[in-house]
Amino acid sequence: MPESSPLFLITDGGPLRSRGRLLDAIESALAEGAGRISHLLLREQVIGSSIEPASDEELLKIISAVSATAQHYDCKVLVHNHLEIAQDSRVAGVHLGGPEANVQSAREVLGPDSLVGYSAHSESDICHAFGMGADYVFLSPVFSPTSKESDRPLIGVAELSRICAQSHGPVYALGGITVDSIRPCRDAGAAGVALIGYVFASSEPGSRIRALLSAWDS
Repeated sequence: MPESSPLFLITDGGPLRSRGRLLDAIESALAEGAGRISHLLLREQVIGSSIEPASDEELLKIISAVSATAQHYDCKVLVHNHLEIAQDSRVAGVHLGGPEANVQSAREVLGPDSLVGYSAHSESDICHAFGMGADYVFLSPVFSPTSKESDRPLIGVAELSRICAQSHGPVYALGGITVDSIRPCRDAGAAGVALIGYVFASSEPGSRIRALLSAWDS
């Protein structure tokens, strides 16, 4: 994963799509972070959301439109948990999470050139993911999430630092990342941060991206 690209964007699981703002929000964020946002994860299923996930047919149309925008900014698109759709749409890869996630199987299906990411919540999760061939992991929740409720214990900066120092691959901090908490994640050794609500719940995603990058670089 490129060291100069510290921001990994994750769409908000339906609210933007339901308001017809998904593409505009993505383009606003990517335009402001051109060259610094290397990956975008399309996530449709969010626990607790009242919005119905997109159907496979709808998701393929979304992927096509988003991929055209992302390509303009040299950003790679991944999909969340939809292995067959990732294969059919020829996106850059798939991000896996949940008890049924199988990194090794995804790698076998998509091949060695595709990206396979994994949602981890502990050091043991990370060791397992990289042992099975994951390219990167999200570690969460580092801070209190802004996009959803979570009953998982917060990891915190000290534990993030300890885990990053021992990890065999890129770790992206996820959960409660803001302009105030992004630099501590960098100082802790995170490869970057993964962002959902702080960017996509904002009416000005581009402004949030600009502020985040400034804080990361400061």
